[in-house]
Amino acid sequence: MVESLCLQALAGQAVLITVTSARTPLLPGWYDVVVGATTDWALDLYGGVDDVDTAAGILAEALTGDLAALQPEGDGQRTAAALALLLGPWRALHGRFPSVVELPFKQAQARAKEVAESSGRFAASERLQKAWIAVYGRHPDPGAAYRHAVAAVEDVACPLFLPRDASPTLGKVRAHLANSAHKYAMVISDSNGAPASIDAVTALVGLLWHGQRDRHEGGPTSAPITQEAAEHAVHLACLLVTTIGGHAVRRLP
Repeated sequence: MVESLCLQALAGQAVLITVTSARTPLLPGWYDVVVGATTDWALDLYGGVDDVDTAAGILAEALTGDLAALQPEGDGQRTAAALALLLGPWRALHGRFPSVVELPFKQAQARAKEVAESSGRFAASERLQKAWIAVYGRHPDPGAAYRHAVAAVEDVACPLFLPRDASPTLGKVRAHLANSAHKYAMVISDSNGAPASIDAVTALVGLLWHGQRDRHEGGPTSAPITQEAAEHAVHLACLLVTTIGGHAVRRLP
């Protein structure tokens, strides 16, 4: 059967499609077209459409399929409407619709912006937006994305933890949290049912701060920011803005 299909494909009478894992080695010349993330060919999740509502409908069908019948609307209209609210701003910002991988991350960024703005930290919201564009835009700039990510967290954290410091930085916030951990607690409980310590938040703040290896040039550990590092830094900043700006860290009485 396989041999017959291959012969028909060579004769132009059939199309042979092979689905493999991303790490499967393919010898050059085996296939006319290889579709993948690192090739010049790819599958369009939205079928090449430009209309937001149509794209949302296609994505809703792909994500829910037969499950749409279980929804109150009965035909997936509510799912499509919710996705349209996400796809529209994304397309306006990036000139394209997001991939499936980017969808949950975009929701996390939107939540962080909402928390920042609700607490009056509009600069943090703007910085997150700039960081997102810098890391996922058409012309990625990892260094700029990382700088905006750090600045977003600083705008939320510095007024809370260093209100009297004339030149606050995220590094100073990390040092303050480390030295004054006994003064704060999380709204989340630990294994004993008591308010959890802020050690995890302090560690994440330190990770974001120390990871910016291009902050100063000429040092023995100075290095350009990679795309991968910038992506994780932006997502980490979204988490910290949501956590700190949402008052998950509270000063003890």
